[in-house]
Amino acid sequence: MKGAIKIIVIILVAAASFAGYMVVFGKAMGVSSPQILAALTTTSKPQQEPMQAKIEKAMKDSVEVALSDSGAVILPISDSAVAAGPMPDTLGEQLAKIGQEKAELEKLRNEIKSLMIAKSKTDSLRIAGLAKMYDGVEPTQLAAVIANMDDSLVIAILPRLKTQKAGKVLETMPAERAARISSKLLGAF
Repeated sequence: MKGAIKIIVIILVAAASFAGYMVVFGKAMGVSSPQILAALTTTSKPQQEPMQAKIEKAMKDSVEVALSDSGAVILPISDSAVAAGPMPDTLGEQLAKIGQEKAELEKLRNEIKSLMIAKSKTDSLRIAGLAKMYDGVEPTQLAAVIANMDDSLVIAILPRLKTQKAGKVLETMPAERAARISSKLLGAF
């Protein structure tokens, strides 16, 4: 008799655990608890057996107690998830959707890459034009202008100047900054 009670208790605990998982995952999928419990308790038999009715009632009660005792808050599915459309039902549909999203991401990555290349070319042309313009400025005046520039811009401009002019500009800079820029020009950050 004790063995049968233990088996019933184990079955009740297992059923309650299963029902708890069904409720939590059902909520995540937008299905209400009563719908889940109805699905769990519905049988194809016209009349329930007495033991099965007890198990289902215990399962329902333990799920309700577990949810109320845990203080767990189950959040509804967001509007954006609903707007995205229904979840695919089959693995094939899910894989197709993932493949489609991967293709869209690859397309976006290629667009970003081409925009970055175009920006890099534009920046390079602008810096080359600026360097050409600075070639006509006296080294002391150019050093005064460059003194207020960011190191990265100076590093982009100096190699495009005539060698003598770039040397004179570095010569008029404070020694610490000239050394730092020279190191960066050599790639020894």
